[in-house]
Amino acid sequence: MITKNKSSVKTKNYAGLSPQEYTTLVFFSILYTIKKLPFILYNGQINPDESQMLTQAITLKFDPIFWRSVDGTTSGPINSYIILLLKYAGLPFNYLTLHATATGLVIFSLFITYLTLRLFNTIKVSFLSIIIIYSFFFFTNHNDFNHYNSELPSFFLITLAIYILAYTYHNKKIPIYLYILFSIICCLIPFAKLQGGPLAILYLLYEFFIILKRKLNKTAAIVGLGSGMVIVGGSLLAYLFYNNIIYDFYIMYIKTNLNHYNVGDPFSLFIKLIFKSSYDYLFFLIYNIIIWSTFPIVISKKNYSYLIYKDNVFIFLSINIVVSYIVVTRTGYTFEHYLFYTLFPITLLTSHMLSHIFEYRDIKKYTFPIVSIMMTGLFIGLVTVHILKYNRKNQNFKRFELAQHEINVIKLINYYTKPTDCLVVWGWNLTYHTLTGLRQGTRENHSIRCMTTNSLGAIHDPYLIEYYCHQYVNDIKRNRPAVFIDEVKMNSIFKDPNLVAHQTIPDLRNTIMTNYTLIDQQAGVLVYVRKDILKIRGKLNLGLQKYGRNF
Repeated sequence: MITKNKSSVKTKNYAGLSPQEYTTLVFFSILYTIKKLPFILYNGQINPDESQMLTQAITLKFDPIFWRSVDGTTSGPINSYIILLLKYAGLPFNYLTLHATATGLVIFSLFITYLTLRLFNTIKVSFLSIIIIYSFFFFTNHNDFNHYNSELPSFFLITLAIYILAYTYHNKKIPIYLYILFSIICCLIPFAKLQGGPLAILYLLYEFFIILKRKLNKTAAIVGLGSGMVIVGGSLLAYLFYNNIIYDFYIMYIKTNLNHYNVGDPFSLFIKLIFKSSYDYLFFLIYNIIIWSTFPIVISKKNYSYLIYKDNVFIFLSINIVVSYIVVTRTGYTFEHYLFYTLFPITLLTSHMLSHIFEYRDIKKYTFPIVSIMMTGLFIGLVTVHILKYNRKNQNFKRFELAQHEINVIKLINYYTKPTDCLVVWGWNLTYHTLTGLRQGTRENHSIRCMTTNSLGAIHDPYLIEYYCHQYVNDIKRNRPAVFIDEVKMNSIFKDPNLVAHQTIPDLRNTIMTNYTLIDQQAGVLVYVRKDILKIRGKLNLGLQKYGRNF
């Protein structure tokens, strides 16, 4: 049995990066960007979530009050405001902006995670840990791990929060502003994605635990944490009350999401998600589990018992992984991009274990062979995964091409609208918004929350369905969209489209019948135009109109 080198227990500060490290990080960032160019330079939808958030940003440009003009459903306001801010910075409202942003968020998250690892570890351990997750991001071509999604901004905030958490754990004298900043970041995580809330709570609790263990600055630290919460909470309440949307916020973001329909037990959903996801993720998980499995073999039983029962960092990192998987499976859906929440918790635990392994004197003389074996195993695994992925459509980058009926519908929309008009799509096809540049005329741009159906996203609460139907109709009356489209017959998520057509909701049917005229039907997609606009514009000959609009 290997004995532990007692002298290695001392805490060392590895936080200062060398010029060589910065050069290496920049090199790998550039290499990553080059590898992702097929995604970055594709000006089209990789995932429907991209169109949702892009549409919301377009809408917020006209009315910047979230929950008054936009309901992000499970996505928080931060995701859409990021896109809006990029527009004000001079970038266009298109998919290129989203894909470049997604790539940038991953790169910065990796960089911050490396800084976190270096607070406690040597270059060797930090590099070994980061190269594993870097390899996953670098080689995966799975759409869900490359598109702009609502997990990415919260994912970035989480890595930032963990870095500050590690910094406060590692250092004795912490300025109060750092506690305030940490608290603000944690409080912002749920407003990027409500799903990340439990992780934010975990980090705040662990920070509180760290403070209680300190002999100095307890009061100042607690005041700092409380101040951050007050700043975010107070700002939110002021924003909601001033804009008279506090009830809408409660219903749309809190109550509906907490009562979201969940099917199946979490464990079976977890297994299904793991084996349904990308082969790259499956290998990433297995590779890390192998490292974890070797850990109790390498260290002595006494030290292993100490680690799992008394090492609060190990306990925290283990809980972090458990909570991340609970967060992933809570909704009952098997969306692969939910797994973003598990990536860095896994990496942090692996790094912690590797640091303990390499602390042993008897291990040091085997450092080179161990690292060589790890890198060889990683290389063989990546090659194997690449072979298995070959010609598997769900494992590789897939472009979404417009169907002819969608092109025709876009021609009709462009003919009957001007850039300041709004559009309503019943049935969830937000490319009509993104390719015409038209804002949404209803807050709920999916329309699924208005439906009594077993389709994806349904909420199964009669009161909430009635609330959303009433809101949907009122938004149409308030915003007077130029065009109304019923898309349900062409949307594969509805088992029986006839049960969810807009005519099944009396108030909506009457509003459309009174104010709109059906002017065309394209492959089951119904296109209605407001009557006063139709009188002015008349009928369109589809062969004379281009379908794009610059915006």
